[in-house]
Amino acid sequence: MNCPAYPRYKDSGVQWLGEVPEHWEIRPIKAIVSTPVTDGPHETPEIFDEGVPFVSAEAISNGKINFNKIRGYISAEDHRKYSRKYRPEFGDIQSSAIFTWLNLVQRPAVLRW
Repeated sequence: MNCPAYPRYKDSGVQWLGEVPEHWEIRPIKAIVSTPVTDGPHETPEIFDEGVPFVSAEAISNGKINFNKIRGYISAEDHRKYSRKYRPEFGDIQSSAIFTWLNLVQRPAVLRW
């Protein structure tokens, strides 16, 4: 990927980001979105052959969620539990982090159905 060159750069203050163009403002995403940034339970639910479709990070690629790659189905009770903090809506941004050995892969997607 080629990015345009800027005349001056500054340290972003974020280790993994490094230097950014001098005129950029570095702000956490929670400071610029209207809906609070939240996460779900940090556990894997029991998977069934039927129920509520369970989409995990593996189904996210190229900015889209592939609903054909769902992990399986969860119970209605688990769905209520995992939907307690927030229910995704059309146009929301879903971002899932996958931690691999010594690596973090961030996978964002815009919800469209």
